[in-house]
Amino acid sequence: MTSYEVIYNTALSKITDPQLAILPDEDLEGMLYGWMKSAIAKHRKCTSDLSDRDDELKQFNIALTDLEIEILGILMAREWVSGQLL
Repeated sequence: MTSYEVIYNTALSKITDPQLAILPDEDLEGMLYGWMKSAIAKHRKCTSDLSDRDDELKQFNIALTDLEIEILGILMAREWVSGQLL
């Protein structure tokens, strides 16, 4: 199983925005979750079933590969960038 926190940390390692650091944890997690959902929708060639997840436990019910985690992190960072450009 892969926790959302692993995905979130991968995305955050690619984003250098000091404003995110001062957000309340609940707000930041809400933003990260939204970016992750968008990233999942855009990761069409994933061999794992990304819909197999538990939002209450905040985890995927499968073990994602390092490549899948990295791709989701990049796609989440891209969601952040597009928000900055708008």
